[in-house]
Amino acid sequence: MPTFGKGRSERPVRRSARKKSRRAVLPTQPNSYMLTHTPLSTISRQFNLDLNTFTQARYRATRARVGVLDLFCAAGTAITELATQNESIVDAFGFSRDPYPEWVENKHVRFIQEEAESLNRYFKKRSLDLIFSWSGLINYDGLGLEDQNLIRSPTIFKKRTQKHVHFLNTIMSRLKPGGVLLTSLPLLFVDPLLNEVKKEHPGIEWGVLRTLRSGTIVALFVRQSSQV
Repeated sequence: MPTFGKGRSERPVRRSARKKSRRAVLPTQPNSYMLTHTPLSTISRQFNLDLNTFTQARYRATRARVGVLDLFCAAGTAITELATQNESIVDAFGFSRDPYPEWVENKHVRFIQEEAESLNRYFKKRSLDLIFSWSGLINYDGLGLEDQNLIRSPTIFKKRTQKHVHFLNTIMSRLKPGGVLLTSLPLLFVDPLLNEVKKEHPGIEWGVLRTLRSGTIVALFVRQSSQV
C-alpha cells in the first residue's frame, strides 16, 4: 500500500524524506526502539485485550471488512502484525506526524504522515471500527500527569483541555456505530474529559481495561453508540 506524504493526500513520501527519516529514527537505545516498534502482543497486553480476537469478532458481527487505525503508530509494527494476520478482513491504517523507513516497503498498511489535527481530512465520519493509541492521548499537546492538579479548578482544566476534547470528538466521529477507541489516560482525566465528549456524542460508553502505575494511568475503551 502507498505511503502518504505530510499534508499531501495520495502522494508518496519523497525519496529525500525517506532518507532523512531513515537517519532520524535509528534508535540509540533499546528502550527507544521498543517505543517505536512495539509489537502487537505488547499492545494487547497493555490493553488487557487481544486485538486479533476483537478484530475477528467485529468482522463476524458486521460481516464487513474491519477498518483499524493505529493512531501515532511510529514504525507501525503492531498494526502491520494485525493486518498481516487478518489480511482478508482488515483495512489497516497507520497515522503519525513523522515518517519511518519501515513504511516504505509495507504492503499491508496504508500509512499517513500528518499532524494529528488533520485526522478528519483522511477519514470520513463513521468509517473505522477500531482506533488504538497506547500513549498518544497522554502525550497529545503535552497533557501529562503534572496537569492533574488542574482538576481542582474546573474552569482552568476546561480551558487547558479544550484542544483534547475537540480531538477526542474528532476521533469518536470517525468510529462506526459500536466502534471502539482504545487508549490510555491519567485516571483523574478520564471522567472530566469524556463527560465533555459525551455532550457531542451522548451515546458513548467507557470503562477501564487495566490500571497501571499505582493507579495513576489507566488503559480504557470508549465505545461509540450503536445508534449513531
